[in-house]
Parts: sequence; structure tokens; C-alpha cells
Amino acid sequence: MSKSDAQSSTNAKLLSVIAENGTEFRPNQKIIYNLDPSIGWIKTKESYLVFDILNYSTSNMRLMLGEAGISSIIKRVDIYSRESGLLLETLQDYNKWTATQMQYANDDKTNIINMEGVPAPSNQSKSAIVPAPRVYRPSMRKFWSEPANGRCSPMAGGVADGDTISPAYTSVRFITPLRCGIFREWDDEKLIPVLMLGGLRVELTLAPPSEAWTTGETGIVNRAVNNYSDTVDSNGSPSPFALNKIGFGATGGNGQCATTDNEFTMLAPCRAGDCPFAVGNKVVITGFNGATAVSSKDTTANLTITQVERVDAGDTIKITTSATLGGATAITSALTISYDMDLITDADVDYRITNCEFRIMREDPPNVPMKNTEYIYTTYDLFRDTIPQNQVNFTTDITSTSSQALSLFTMYENPSETDAHYLGLNNYYQGLTAGETGFSMNSVVYFINNKLYPLRAYDPRTVGDKVITQNELVKAWGTLNITPKCLGSATSADSTIYTNRFLHARELARGQAVFNLQNAEPQIRMTFVNNRSNNGCGRPITSSSVFTFCFSKRTLKIDGDSGLTLLQ
Repeated sequence: MSKSDAQSSTNAKLLSVIAENGTEFRPNQKIIYNLDPSIGWIKTKESYLVFDILNYSTSNMRLMLGEAGISSIIKRVDIYSRESGLLLETLQDYNKWTATQMQYANDDKTNIINMEGVPAPSNQSKSAIVPAPRVYRPSMRKFWSEPANGRCSPMAGGVADGDTISPAYTSVRFITPLRCGIFREWDDEKLIPVLMLGGLRVELTLAPPSEAWTTGETGIVNRAVNNYSDTVDSNGSPSPFALNKIGFGATGGNGQCATTDNEFTMLAPCRAGDCPFAVGNKVVITGFNGATAVSSKDTTANLTITQVERVDAGDTIKITTSATLGGATAITSALTISYDMDLITDADVDYRITNCEFRIMREDPPNVPMKNTEYIYTTYDLFRDTIPQNQVNFTTDITSTSSQALSLFTMYENPSETDAHYLGLNNYYQGLTAGETGFSMNSVVYFINNKLYPLRAYDPRTVGDKVITQNELVKAWGTLNITPKCLGSATSADSTIYTNRFLHARELARGQAVFNLQNAEPQIRMTFVNNRSNNGCGRPITSSSVFTFCFSKRTLKIDGDSGLTLLQ
């Protein structure tokens, strides 16, 4: 019996391991924890990370954590044997995978909302809104009224007539498990033999602000209105947040804006906590004059909010901007105020991490032999490729050499929509849907060891073949000891779309079996509709990225004389 198989004793103790390389951390830096061999044995399911995060935005944007909650700040995880230096595990795009797993593995998201800071409600990511899929969240009009969403940038003021509303940034504490193979995220619980591994060195590489934060509804407003080319998309409709709330100018009428207007109101019911805007925000005003698209960017260099206040006994919020619409064209319909995302950079949306702890549940098991044993765990490798814009037929190679593979999960995104300009729309988390305008995948299949998996290529856009996609997903999740509790919206209106992040997957082995990919030359074969020009809102998809997460077993042989040997 290996020591990691031993039954834990009642002698358990919670230890706090402090980051060894500093007390305050910024985006793209590393947080490093050293777990000494003297810790002995760790009970993984009761061990967790603790962080304080401070919204450090200089633009006064109202921000909340990304779709992975506090794990949105972790870009990469590297775990080494402390004594030997052997790399035991590397998890790239840790936050991307964590957000995806959260979508599928949880139907009731109360715990991850409260403990980990996941936005609420966070049930779906996509919706088939014409002309293009957009960010979808239930009850969008009350998004900011959810108490959990305002924790990182609460609004001060607004409790009486004329009070100025502004963000109040304070540090907020969140906890999260470390979802990695060494800590048995995808395996049955066993004690980790830290002593036999020579201790552990855990390195967390922090993510850029564009992955850590999201803006909520204001990003949806911006998506509905194409501010990137200074025009409005053909749909021209305001976001659900803006609908019937924004558009009453000082001299303009309902949904209108005269060229001299610089004051706008948000109508009741609108509490301070519901308002996404604050003093200092850079905004753009858009709409139509008849059939003509109108944008403040056509006539005014920049607009900045100078005041946000409650008026009319608290029933209305008034927004004042630094300049008027200007020019000769007024807005007569579909008036929208949104963040001017063209002006947002990573410097505008920043964060700081402090009070970093790794709380470890230490256990002292009975004495057992420490030589010639094994520690087996599940982890993943990430494989990336780029699909050219005009490519109708494309094959990507999965260059895995794992001899103990379990499953494959593949997702897609538009790389041009993953920076700070797309906060709240961030393709990094939401990805591309098979039928999304500008992507339009009409067939896909895995080709492994000269065989098709499943038996034929299928069109994931169709209702019938969507069932194939989800059936394959259920089997693949099973290899990770995860029963998917949420495959997305079950309403009939969503039968032809993917409301969770679009994935296709393949189970390679089940039970105690594994699949040898070393000479299998795995591929993904896909075809696309030949109209991949833009995403339906006028912004081009110049290329698409494909990401394949290959999950497999790792066997760590532990020998008291020769040390550690890792078999993949």
C-alpha cells in the first residue's frame, strides 16, 4: 500500500503558508508558495487559497471579477518538487478552464458566487440575438443590483437628493481551491505525500487585467452599438440595461439627444447600486437620426462623466458629461450611453493582490513503507492552433505524446476580442459558438489512430447534431469524475444554440483504462461556411484560435534511493 492510500488520522491541523516572494502582487507577476517536506501529508479537499483583491482602476470603472471568480486572476499554475526541481504539473490558461468547468459542473452557483466571487447570475454566456450572438446573462437589468457583483467596486453616495455617486474601492477577500492534478481536482481524494515528494513549490502566474475583470451590462451596451468604427450596427438597438432607462436629454425627448445636450437621466427604478457609471468614466453616446447612425465620436474627441447624482427624491439618476454631442446631427432614436472601450487599456483596469495564503489541511497518517511506491494523478496539457480567416477546410494536429490519455476538450475564440477593449465581452471566457457569424463551423470530427471519433463528422449547429455534441461532452466529463449538472439553457428557444461556452469533446478511455496517444497522431478535422468575414457587428474575425485540453494520467514513481520519476 502506498502511503498516499493510507487512511488519514484524526490528527489534522490547518496550516497557513504565506507567499514567500512578497506581500503585494500585480498583474503578470508570480505568487510563490513553498510547502516544506515537514508538512508531511495534505488533505486536498480541505485545503484552499486565500486572496485579498483591490480594484485599482484609474478610470473609475465599475468592475467585477471575471467568469472564473477570484481564479480569473490566475493565468498559469506550475508545481515542482521542491528538493529535486522536477516539474510535476503545468496548467496553462488556468482561469479559462476553471470558468468553463464551473459552467458545466454547477447548477446551483451559490457557493462559487459567495466564496469565489463568480458574477451572479452566471448561468449562460451566449445567446442567439440577431444580428450576432452577444453576452447573455439572466436578469441583466438587475445585474448590478446583485449584492455579490458590487463587492469589488461598490457605489458611494446617492442616498439623498443631489448626492454625487462615485466608486468606493476597498480590498475584498475571496477563497478558492487550487484546481490542479497534484491536489486531486479530477481524482478521488487521497492524501498528498508532500514528504515523499521532497516538498512542493507552487507558482501562480497572475493574469492581465482584461482577464481578471468584467464590466457587466455596460459591455453589452457597447456590443450592441458598434463603437469601434464610429458607427452603429444595423440592428441599432440599445442593450437590455439601456432599454427604457437612458435617453432623456435636457432638451431632447424620450430616447432623443439634441446636439447641445450633456445631461442624461436613468429613470426609476434605479438605485445607486444599479448604476454602472461613475465620475471619470470615458463614455460614448450613440444612436440614430432616422436611418443615419450618429456617434459622439464623430464630432467630439472624448466624453468624460463629470457628475452622477440622484435627483427627484432618489427616483432618477442624472449623468452629466464633459461635452455635448456637438455637430449638426441630433439623435432621434435608440440613444445609448456606454463605456468608450476604444479608450480603455490594461492600465485603466488594474488590480492588486495582498494577504496571500495557502491554507493547508495537514494530516499525519500511520507509518507505512516510503520506498517503491507511486502517486497517480490527472492533469491536462493545452494545445493551441490558429485557423486562418478564409480557410474553409482545416485540420489541426494535437501533438500530445501522452501514453495515459483520458479525454479531449476543444474550444474556440476570436483572438482580437481578448484585450481590455472587450471587458465583459471577453472572448477569452465566452469563446465562439459553432454557428456564430464570422465563425460558422458546419462540421467537426476527431481523427485518432486512423479512425473517426465519433463515427462521422457532424454539424454542431443543428438541433439533431447538438445532441451528439452534448452526449460526447457528458462522456468526456465523466473521465474527470465530473457529472455535468448544467449543459446550458434547457428552454425550447435555445434548442439551436449553446448557452454555455461551446465545447466539443471526446472520451478516450473509461473506468481504469487509458489511451496511448504516442503514435496515434490525433487530429481535429473541421469545415466552415465560406462567409467568415466579420462577427455581425462590423468587426472582423481575421482568424480564430482553437484550444484543445488533453487530460491524462501522470504516474510519479517514488523511490527512496533513486528519487522521483515522472511517467506521462
